[in-house]
Parts: sequence; C-alpha cells; structure tokens
Amino acid sequence: MYKKYVPYLLVFIGTVTMTLGITSILLPRTTGAIVQLKNKSGQPLTDVIITHERGRIEVGELQNGQEMAVSVFTRGENSYRVQATLPNGKVITNQNYFEPSYCVVESMEAHRIQSDTYFVGCRF
Repeated sequence: MYKKYVPYLLVFIGTVTMTLGITSILLPRTTGAIVQLKNKSGQPLTDVIITHERGRIEVGELQNGQEMAVSVFTRGENSYRVQATLPNGKVITNQNYFEPSYCVVESMEAHRIQSDTYFVGCRF
C-alpha cells in the first residue's frame, strides 16, 4: 500500500538534501565572535592588537576605562591572542579559544589580561 509513495519520498529527500547542499556552498556561514576589550589598568594602553587565524586587528590605543567591541570572523573553532602595551613598555598578553557566536570579555589590568567567555549572547 505504501510502496507507491516510496519514489515520491525519495525524490523529496533528494531535493531537500540537494537544496541544503547547494545553499551551504553558495551561502557559507559568515558568523563571527565578539571580543569586548576593557581597559581596567589605570593607565592608557597602546598597540592593542588581536591576532587570529585569518590575520590581525589593530585596535590602537585604549584610554583607561575605555571599552571597545571587536567582531572577529570565524567559521568554526578558532583561537586568538590579544596583546597591549603599557606606558612603561611592558606587553601584556592573553590567548583564548572561541567559536561563532561566542562573546569574550578581555579585561586588561595592570599586570595581566583576564578573560570571561559567554557562549550564547553578550553580557557587557
């Protein structure tokens, strides 16, 4: 009784599979992660740089208390390194892992960079 519907079912499944495959090729995911930089060092920071798999983002200078959100493109698992230079020339760094839709808050303090990762949605 149901055997007459099998060819239609197979055509439907094939059409859906092909449509999803073509869509994923023509419209690849272009999502990213958000890195929120917060200067809590008590002094201005210079040469703030985020380095990741696809390149680097030169943020430049962050004044004490200043915050900045940076979008970092990624299609999957990735890591990045953030570094900043203190007025005395000391460079503070931190390395972190992220995926699309992650929000990472990088709090730059006088002697280190502290990370907080939010996996779904940003909480700034």
